[in-house]
Amino acid sequence: MPWIATGSMDRTVNVWRIGDGDSRRAATEASQTVCQGRKLPGHSRLLLADWSELDVQTWLCEEGLEELVSILKANNIDGEELSRLNEETAAQLGIESLGLRSRLLRKIKALKAEQSGSEAPDEFLCPITRELMGSNHCCRWVFI
Repeated sequence: MPWIATGSMDRTVNVWRIGDGDSRRAATEASQTVCQGRKLPGHSRLLLADWSELDVQTWLCEEGLEELVSILKANNIDGEELSRLNEETAAQLGIESLGLRSRLLRKIKALKAEQSGSEAPDEFLCPITRELMGSNHCCRWVFI
């Protein structure tokens, strides 16, 4: 069976099996390969927006969402794209199961809250620093 390897600037290498005709099996094997691979030593210390595609795939495995690895990998979803994911875009990616979509979105929301260090609603967080906004913060509330 012929193989091809591709590389990316984010230091990821993908190995593709060519010509077997069973793309579903290949996608499953690819997600298992990522999940069984090495853990990135620092992805959880990075802000979500700075995660690479491989960081996202590793996080999915850590969260028990291995079945989504191949979908997000095929769509080149990195941390910034993951942070912007919502119900509509998740459906557009082909995540057909409502339960799986909801679980993914809940985990993303929890991750954002964890990284912001606050359980405050997203509307109260600075869109730049993700810190709780206050009167002397760079982003201020404007009351009309």
